[in-house]
Amino acid sequence: MKKIFMLIAVAALFFTTAISCGNKSTEGNGGETKKNSDVNTQISFSGSSTLAPVISKISTNFIEKYTSWNKVDPSLPAENITIYVSSGGSGAGVKAVMDGVANFGMLARDIKDGEKEKIKNLKAFTLGLDALTISVNPQNKFIQLKGGNITKEEIIKIFSGEYKKWSDLDKSLPDEEIVVVTRDLSGGAHEVF
Repeated sequence: MKKIFMLIAVAALFFTTAISCGNKSTEGNGGETKKNSDVNTQISFSGSSTLAPVISKISTNFIEKYTSWNKVDPSLPAENITIYVSSGGSGAGVKAVMDGVANFGMLARDIKDGEKEKIKNLKAFTLGLDALTISVNPQNKFIQLKGGNITKEEIIKIFSGEYKKWSDLDKSLPDEEIVVVTRDLSGGAHEVF
């Protein structure tokens, strides 16, 4: 599913937009913009636990390369770059952006229409695509009986809770509980699945 993170700001450049949040500018003579020293030099990301390690690594590399904002752009303050990354699921990322708690929301799912309506000047960027897989232990009697084949309909019935025991799938299987292991319920991957 698409890995998406959202940007709430009008500017197109990543670092410029992120640090411009809360920037108080004044118009000078001739139309030039003067930046005050109270530019927000902290950036925060919140959301997808799948994306958090990727964004953390990108952030670390960015901080190590530039150290302070004036090395990114001489017009920016000579303050150390600070980037916070926290995970908690795609839904938490959207909520953090809507509540103004984070500059960026990281999603491991598509942005919902209702979310798009609530976020002004939304910009979405795809970082990559991932795949969801289902794994079954090869020693599982069901797999041995069916030659490794399981249908999409059977998977849906297992994950929806309609099939609770292996005998629900096939009467020749034991009357034992199916143990389903999945990602946390708040994550985008679970929602997509």
